[in-house]
Amino acid sequence: MVAFTLRQLEYFVAAVEEGSVTAAALRMNLSQSAMSTALANLERSVGAQLLVRNPSRGLALTDPGRTLLARARQLLEDADALAAGALAHDRVAAGTLTVSCYSTLAPHLIPRVLASLEATHPDLTVTLSETPTFEQLERSLFDASCELALAYDHGLPEHLTAEPLAEVVPHAILPAGHRLAGGRSVRLADLAGEPFVLFDAPQASTYMLSLFRAAGATPRIRHRTRSVLLLESLVARGLGYSILNQRPARLVSADGVPFAALPFEEPLPALRIVLLYPRGTRLTRKAEAFAERCRALAPQAFPAPARAAGGRRDAAAPAAPR
Repeated sequence: MVAFTLRQLEYFVAAVEEGSVTAAALRMNLSQSAMSTALANLERSVGAQLLVRNPSRGLALTDPGRTLLARARQLLEDADALAAGALAHDRVAAGTLTVSCYSTLAPHLIPRVLASLEATHPDLTVTLSETPTFEQLERSLFDASCELALAYDHGLPEHLTAEPLAEVVPHAILPAGHRLAGGRSVRLADLAGEPFVLFDAPQASTYMLSLFRAAGATPRIRHRTRSVLLLESLVARGLGYSILNQRPARLVSADGVPFAALPFEEPLPALRIVLLYPRGTRLTRKAEAFAERCRALAPQAFPAPARAAGGRRDAAAPAAPR
């Protein structure tokens, strides 16, 4: 016989999502002592410690806690569907889903996904957490502050499932008046001696510099920036060339100056875009609805890379170890 209740699972999920017993109790209209007792009884019922209580950092999940969290969310979803008299295959995803995504990746895919979900799952609310580094993104999956994440494949740890959605190839970003801007493609070796504007975001800079190593070249770094908009403006003003891992949709800088984007002739490694979640996790209905839209819309957001004239395209590969 099951020794715990759905209500206890609901309290457990609330504690994880809120990060503290006090906040969870407030959310569930419960006293702090009653919340603590319910969580202790749940741990006693499953025979494992689920949460670690740190006075300065709040609640943290143990390994058994992470396993139970995914199953608890699914059980609560199924219970809600059963109470509503809906069959599992007819259910429409509802509730709140938190998704983490690289800040540079989010604009290309997330708006398409959210617009589509509003039409197909109007009762589903997606909360987006933009993260500039993989470490922050991984932490959000590890502590269950998000259920899914979108990222570039920069050599991912084994404890995460990485489902490929698309791949992108690097493009040279050149001033419109550059001597090579009128061609169909460009060789990185022909640019290496010129001033270079490095996209200096974490992981991204490692990837960019690895491209020079793959081409047997060395960059002359003149400017560094973590802003794609600033990078495009610097290049458009003739202050150097740069590399982005996908072709911009609009070849005009934020201050209205045109620039050029060309594929490389060298067989530089492509970069995978992946959907991430903890290995062994069964996606909730909410997460599966989001994942399904990502799979369907990623080919539109990231069209298959074009072949450069005289060159070829390598299979996608992780850019560099973290």
